[in-house]
Amino acid sequence: MLKFFFFYLGKVAVFLVSISTGYCQTHLTGDGSFVREGAFRLPMKQLGDSRVAYTQGTFALSSNKKSFFLVGHSHHQAIGEFLVPELVKSSKLSTLNIANVKQPFVTVLGRAVSGNPQKINKITGMKELNGQLIVNGLKYYDAKASVTDTSLIIRDSQNLKGSTVDGYFSLKGRAHAAGWISQVPAEWQDRLGTKLISGFASNYPINSRSSIGPTAFAFYPLALLESDHKDGLIYSEKLMGFSLANPLHPDRYNKTKKNNIWTEVSSAIYGFILPNTNKYLVIGNSGGHTSGIGYKIIQDEGHKCGGPCSYKRSDNYNHFWTWDVNDFIHVREGNKKPHELIPTDFGVFNQLKPDWVIIGADFDEINDLLYVVYSSLDNTQSKYENGPLVVVYSFSSKM
Repeated sequence: MLKFFFFYLGKVAVFLVSISTGYCQTHLTGDGSFVREGAFRLPMKQLGDSRVAYTQGTFALSSNKKSFFLVGHSHHQAIGEFLVPELVKSSKLSTLNIANVKQPFVTVLGRAVSGNPQKINKITGMKELNGQLIVNGLKYYDAKASVTDTSLIIRDSQNLKGSTVDGYFSLKGRAHAAGWISQVPAEWQDRLGTKLISGFASNYPINSRSSIGPTAFAFYPLALLESDHKDGLIYSEKLMGFSLANPLHPDRYNKTKKNNIWTEVSSAIYGFILPNTNKYLVIGNSGGHTSGIGYKIIQDEGHKCGGPCSYKRSDNYNHFWTWDVNDFIHVREGNKKPHELIPTDFGVFNQLKPDWVIIGADFDEINDLLYVVYSSLDNTQSKYENGPLVVVYSFSSKM
């Protein structure tokens, strides 16, 4: 049975179409439309050094878009590669194809030529370029905000287990920049002076080292991919970024109940420039916009939080934000400061029910397809652990 929802949130008109199982949907915004093209599952078994269950979701398509890299179980921080299977449009999970393994999971964080002196323990972004895999990472709890190591280069992306792993490199921008890596559409590359954008947000503890809102950095790793450097600086240029002093929204705990943009529990998973538009789209998670946020409180349903959380447990959802790419150019030219950029649109992104949580994404710029990883939705393969679901959307611009 189809259910239709239409509502306004902020300045955004959002239209959702879903079936009663919560699987099939279409999402439209003023920037264009995302239409579900199908989905697939991942194999629920031990694969080398890790398994898919409890994946943190860090996801990157290969250069040819026929396979993808995924970080496995959150405790292991291992990377595997899988073939993209044929997409299936179905509301029944058991009919969805399961991706075949191309390379089993392999741990990498301790294999750098320098070891891992600053104890990087979370992989936050990946990108395959020139047959190599760039890996961004952070220390989950950097209490002193002193960690400078951010990145590795797996020199042979098709030999994860045997490849040389160079690093650690230090990305200028550190935790503000060391997350996702996305391709800049050709029409913007000259004006932005880059082919790649990296970004992140306050997804992990210690706000003093984080951007209190999504970021965008012009990212320049190509010289290192063409050299044999084992460490060093990766240059980047801040196009958008925030801080505790200049957050995206000042009322992080939403005490006024007027903050519908970014709160203390918001996180950004992936950002990229929509093709044939002037929009930088970030997707992620947010909450506390209607009920407010407390610290280590007991929520309305009796759950005790270990840190900040919304007063109402249902007051959490997938979220999106868009910015005008022309503002990035204004920042480059010195006419605006990176923290002065205001979202042009924001709102709920493809939210069907609370357990549909976005944990990873990547955009296929060759075929204009957005791959989104949702957490722990596949209960068809194991009695004990749920697996992620990858849903693929096509994008059609209205511009």
